Amino acid sequence: MQSVIYLIISMVLIFILIFKKVNAGIALLVGAFLYGILIHGFKVLNIMLEAFDLSMLNTVLTFILVIFITEVMRLKGATVKIVEGLNMLGARITAIIAPLVIGLLPMPGGAYVSAAITKPVFDKLNLRPEEETYINYWFRHVFTMTWPLVPGVIMVAGIIGTEPYLIARYTWPIPIASIVAGLILSLPMLRTSQTLRKDVRGLVYLWPVITIITLALLTRISMMYILILTSILYVMISRTSYREFKEAIKRALNPTIIMVVVVAFIFSKFIQISSVGTEMFSILKGLEAFISFLISFIIGIVIGIESVSMALCFSILATSVPAQVYIYAFLGVYVGHLLSPSHPCLVMTVEYYKSEYPKTYKYIVLSGILTMLLTIFLIILFYV
Repeated sequence: MQSVIYLIISMVLIFILIFKKVNAGIALLVGAFLYGILIHGFKVLNIMLEAFDLSMLNTVLTFILVIFITEVMRLKGATVKIVEGLNMLGARITAIIAPLVIGLLPMPGGAYVSAAITKPVFDKLNLRPEEETYINYWFRHVFTMTWPLVPGVIMVAGIIGTEPYLIARYTWPIPIASIVAGLILSLPMLRTSQTLRKDVRGLVYLWPVITIITLALLTRISMMYILILTSILYVMISRTSYREFKEAIKRALNPTIIMVVVVAFIFSKFIQISSVGTEMFSILKGLEAFISFLISFIIGIVIGIESVSMALCFSILATSVPAQVYIYAFLGVYVGHLLSPSHPCLVMTVEYYKSEYPKTYKYIVLSGILTMLLTIFLIILFYV
């Protein structure tokens, strides 16, 4: 029980620091180090060094490469071209597909990018500000728990010891439920529209994403090596300038993101070596699914940052609950972080579209409830 109490103290400290606007990486580091000192005493430094292994290096490099290739694509105007290609489907379909596709390219401030790109589409559909905010925000995140290029997915894969693309075997019901929930609320909003600028050739700019996923699914090559190969090819084919290359590298080497990854591995190592997993398992016996969901939901709604929330959740739960319960943890952190008022994407999207939080929240809350119910239905249908 002592280990669980120390873990709760560390989590509370992390939450307080993040609410005080302390850098997320530093907040995690302080909380993890406190837990390490309380549990392991003066052995804490030796255990920290043990966390620096090939798995951590692979995850950090994968993070950097994902952000790099995404930034190069943005700088080369690929995201705009992709939306022009999607416009061939018509404004109503593009309004939903565009943020979803742009969401496959995780990038810092990505919600702002997708908001700017989809604004002309929404204008043609005469949507209200809260409707624009909801559609862009919700559909941009439907694959957050599944897509292998998402930072949080990469981090969780490193923590539980698997490849990012294999996380989908735990989480596939969530995006299905999320898309259905989003469509139920969004379709009535999509009214008469005007003609949009369209160019089917824009879909060609999706080739880096298609290449990465195809190679990951058809080969046993590590995601890191696939990203290296695809990044080199894209830089050469797109004739990336030195200025663009430098800008993409600068964003890819984001110290906060790198620190979050490193600290997540250190925190996970502290927890693995301690007895907290055994203690939690005995406490949660028979309630693993519910408690996994609840812990993850609370962490998600309090922190509001997908990668940090997922890292913290699975640092705690990876050694405490069986793998078949992971789906409930993913569902909790997914719905929780989307409902969080501190979610950077929500803040940026509300600001961009000049909408109001209460009007936007009613759609997000309803979608969150529907997603939970539909996910549980799919779990019962296919797993029980």
